[in-house]
Amino acid sequence: MSDNNTQDKSVSEELALLRKIDKKVDGIDRQMAGMRKQAIIYGAAAGGLSGAIVASGIMASKIKLGL
Repeated sequence: MSDNNTQDKSVSEELALLRKIDKKVDGIDRQMAGMRKQAIIYGAAAGGLSGAIVASGIMASKIKLGL
């Protein structure tokens, strides 16, 4: 009987640890979702700024060449 009781305790400890790990993984998933949103916003802003710089460079070269 005590052997069965010991197994139940070890299983419950393992389940408790698995639940703890699951909560941590869920937290990391939430953080990653937030990081993805920030990366999309920053990437779009950087792309827009790069496009503006290139467009102004092309315009400046056209003006300088008289086209």
